[in-house]
Amino acid sequence: MMNKFGVTVDETIIQSMIRYGTADIDSEYAEVLRQAISEYAESIFALLRKYEYDPKMMRLYITGGGGKLIKNFGNYDKDRVTIIEDIKASAKGYEYFAVAQLKKEEKK
Repeated sequence: MMNKFGVTVDETIIQSMIRYGTADIDSEYAEVLRQAISEYAESIFALLRKYEYDPKMMRLYITGGGGKLIKNFGNYDKDRVTIIEDIKASAKGYEYFAVAQLKKEEKK
């Protein structure tokens, strides 16, 4: 993505851009990075559509860190997509199901 400038982008810069929509870099570099991240967000929605996601037929819930990427760079219907910004949301959900399963096993 930054090959046109001949530079390597540190992961912390990419993370900052995804989380906050900005990073402390030159505006020309930032624009190229924004474009690349926006294209990535669009590829996520293209993949969802490939597997029959239709925002007119269903609500989409996005949990965890990916929510920041979509919120800051995605092109989506805000009335049909719910972003749960807690980056630990997925882990909390798995923990909930694991505890429920253990309780179920104890009752046997």
